[in-house]
Amino acid sequence: MDRTCRLVIVALMAAMAGRAENVLSGDGTVTNGIGIAQQLAANSSVTIEAWVKIPSSSRWKENIIWGAYNTDARGRADLFVKNGVISFFMAANGTGTTNELLTATETCPCDVWTHIAFTRDTDTYRYAFYVNGAAAGSGATSGSQWMARNMTVGSCRSYLGETQHTLFAGSIADVRIWTVARTAQEIVSWKDTRLTGGESGLAAYLPLDAVNGNLTVERVTGELLLLSDKWRLGEDATLSLAATNAAPRRGWILNPCARSSGSWSDSDKTRLETDVTLTGRTFTVEGWICLPYKLGRLNPIAYQYASGSGRFSMEVARDTLALTCWFSGKSCVSSELTLGEWTHFALVRNGSSATWYLNGRTDASVTSFQNVDILNLPLTFFNLPHNLGAPAFLLLHEVRAWQRALTQSEIVSNMYSYATGSEDGLVGCWRFTESTGTSILNRVTGVHSAIAGVLPVWTVGTVPSLSKSPLTETAPAASMTGSFYTLGNTGTRVTSKDFTLEAWVRPRMFQTTALHDAAQHHVFRQYGSYSDAGRFILSVRNGQAAFLYGNSGWVGGGCVPCGEWSHLAVSKCGTAAAIYVNGEKVAENARCGDAEPSAEDITLGETNNTNFDGAVREMRVWSVALDQATIRKRMAKWLRGNESNLVGCWHLDGKDGTKMKNAARGGVDGILVAGWSDVEVPPLDGENPAEGVTILIR
Repeated sequence: MDRTCRLVIVALMAAMAGRAENVLSGDGTVTNGIGIAQQLAANSSVTIEAWVKIPSSSRWKENIIWGAYNTDARGRADLFVKNGVISFFMAANGTGTTNELLTATETCPCDVWTHIAFTRDTDTYRYAFYVNGAAAGSGATSGSQWMARNMTVGSCRSYLGETQHTLFAGSIADVRIWTVARTAQEIVSWKDTRLTGGESGLAAYLPLDAVNGNLTVERVTGELLLLSDKWRLGEDATLSLAATNAAPRRGWILNPCARSSGSWSDSDKTRLETDVTLTGRTFTVEGWICLPYKLGRLNPIAYQYASGSGRFSMEVARDTLALTCWFSGKSCVSSELTLGEWTHFALVRNGSSATWYLNGRTDASVTSFQNVDILNLPLTFFNLPHNLGAPAFLLLHEVRAWQRALTQSEIVSNMYSYATGSEDGLVGCWRFTESTGTSILNRVTGVHSAIAGVLPVWTVGTVPSLSKSPLTETAPAASMTGSFYTLGNTGTRVTSKDFTLEAWVRPRMFQTTALHDAAQHHVFRQYGSYSDAGRFILSVRNGQAAFLYGNSGWVGGGCVPCGEWSHLAVSKCGTAAAIYVNGEKVAENARCGDAEPSAEDITLGETNNTNFDGAVREMRVWSVALDQATIRKRMAKWLRGNESNLVGCWHLDGKDGTKMKNAARGGVDGILVAGWSDVEVPPLDGENPAEGVTILIR
């Protein structure tokens, strides 16, 4: 090696060694931390890790992770450093339990980056501390349960009266929460490397190396977390963690059968009969499939099948991982798929031929199919006819049905993008990402088909990374994070017994933990006490639009999918209320009562414990009950603000800090404690002319 090469290598190594690392720093002057909308099961095993740099001037407890069950101290857990001593506190939870304070035997040095970790195994109640990967104390706890939810990074909640628990003073990076007790070797091997967010057992991961405005990202779920204005993102060349590949995309997945083992019967089947019927002899069915199991029987995908010619089905072949299609006595079998990995498939039927494409490549063909029309029945997923019966054990994503034969180049061109629904020949598109409920949306026709049979199981997992259309426009929208600290107080109140609420909402992900209160995502809330007969809430509840007035109970319906804009509305007239999704009536409540509305201001996106998780736009309040025709006419129009009976109109389309501009004539501006994010714009197509006003331009 010549001298020039050696000098170049030395220079590169020096540059890499001095590479600045983005980290988050707090000044320790406010009580709010970074809220994480995650929950750990009661008494779960746990590992908490973080890189910290605590200043020598620190005098109080520097809280790293704090969590409690509710607004009291039951089951509270707190990992902190005080005077260099790393400690973990568990508050008593229930009869026979006591508070426990666990402390490390080694100190955490000041003014230098230090990796600290705490583990606890619920099987043995053994705990251990680690400093820079080295053992720093261990022992056994008495078995107290911790019930950590409402977790925060860098703070203790002020409502417990612990005024000396301030925001973390110093710098913090790469915070990790696991639901397993990690071994010493695992901690040592992984502490210097960034994670992807998809690691097994990882419950929450905050690299804290990137901030967009006042938001950072929790990498396991992709949740946007709101930062206090006392946090600052800076650079620190002394912390240098090895990079990893980009985190896999994670989202909700429908597992169409709850049972993965044991015997099965017809009662175990899940069945989705769609609004689509493929006709003739030319069609395409394509999508993404993942096989978590290899079964000793047929694993059904879809069919149009009964007695007679034209019978058609798609399934995973018996005792294999190969896809097969069956058409009136003839079959075509693909190569085997890789277990546990997503594969794009396309089955193209054209006259008497059929071809399988896997990941865009030609895989198998048959040219001897009977040249007869497909049987005239609805296309049905996750099921086979009775005599072949078996529940499906497979995952599907972005499945499309075309009433034409796609070419290979079209398959390759389209497979990594979501369909818009308007493509030529596309008759059905089911994304299977609703995340809750039993209603699946056909994004071509707008029809929601109901799943019959065994209730589906929605789980969070890795899904294919499909890009959006390059023509998709984005614009800022108010982004609620789902954590403890976001809400919008409008300064506006509904005073009449007749009123209408409207909003465009785009849920990011429906949480199913108790933290999110039965998967509730409140949109509008005017709420006094629990017994208040005039309290009301418009919410996305268990994936459906839902409305509560007084003590009449929740009433809801329709399907509000994740990652898509939906228009929600409720119109209350007298003692009755009608609920609409995208202009269609989905539910009604005839027993709302005749009480005056609660004497509180309306809040947007706020609940007692958590908030709406996603983006919101064009939220409106009317002092009259609008009929369905008017809601349909106006829902896709921007309003000027001077429409009759409009008392609140928040466009939420500009990054104006915490000011929430009320565009309604004479409206009071509110305060929005939330973030802003660029998302696909909702389908609003211009302004609605002001009523009774004509503008003449000469």
